[in-house]
Amino acid sequence: GLLFNGDTAAANALDDYEEGTWTPVFGGGMTYTLNATVAKYVKVGRLVSFTISMQWGSKSGGTGNVTISLPFATSSTSSSWQGNFTIGYSGGVTGIPKTGYNDSGQANFFMVPAAIGGGIVQTSAIGSAGHLIMGGSYQTD
Repeated sequence: GLLFNGDTAAANALDDYEEGTWTPVFGGGMTYTLNATVAKYVKVGRLVSFTISMQWGSKSGGTGNVTISLPFATSSTSSSWQGNFTIGYSGGVTGIPKTGYNDSGQANFFMVPAAIGGGIVQTSAIGSAGHLIMGGSYQTD
């Protein structure tokens, strides 16, 4: 890996850098059409930072919790709540989600409504058309 400032310790080497895109998907068994999606990530070592702008239409079906896919699985060696997820705009989603969390070892995250004690956003809260803008960071293995 790449070492800085004369460091020679292999444990301090930057051994992974990657930039890319992916197509995020909703979990929860919904059928929908993505109209416009921009999803980008930067991975430096084990840290992944991402942004998503996701517009959909023609949504139907689904039950239970809504998840949104991530470009990489989260670390399996940490407990839940290891990432930082912020939702900046949520047109077409009931309950106004503002944040999210993930379970260890999973390649998705749950949206959480702004209301205290609101639980996890359910598929019934996703409108037939909408737009989410979000971002965050988390660790991988």
